Amino acid sequence: MTVIAALYFLGSVMFLVVSVFAAGILVLISLFSIVVSIGMFRGWKWVWYLSVVLWVISIVVDGSIAVGVALSSLPLIVVAIIPGLITAICLRYFFQDHVKIYFGVEQALSSTPLPPPPQIHQRLCQSIRFDVPSADGKTSQVTVSAAIAGSH
Repeated sequence: MTVIAALYFLGSVMFLVVSVFAAGILVLISLFSIVVSIGMFRGWKWVWYLSVVLWVISIVVDGSIAVGVALSSLPLIVVAIIPGLITAICLRYFFQDHVKIYFGVEQALSSTPLPPPPQIHQRLCQSIRFDVPSADGKTSQVTVSAAIAGSH
């Protein structure tokens, strides 16, 4: 009886070690996913490449799962195809021109540089005079000048 109890205890300890290890791996994957998400919002180039590679791998895995499901139960093939279709839609979106430009993978179609801003070569001056009463009852004149820049 004690041998069975010892084996049961050893199995429990091994299960605990494997569970802690698996939890650690899941935490690392979660942290990596957060970094990739931030990279997508900021348009980091390496995130585009990483996402494309992972989505291609995901389509291959989803396709093999769909084939396995089709061989075992044909009506479930519709359910097995849906993850692959969603991944393919995301992959197709990532190859749109505006997305590749956002991530810096492709340059904008217009390779000509923008013209320089127009030069400011004219200033219009405007002065306005105000009569401002002071505390002792006298009035004094205040002049406010403003320069307005214009261009042709």
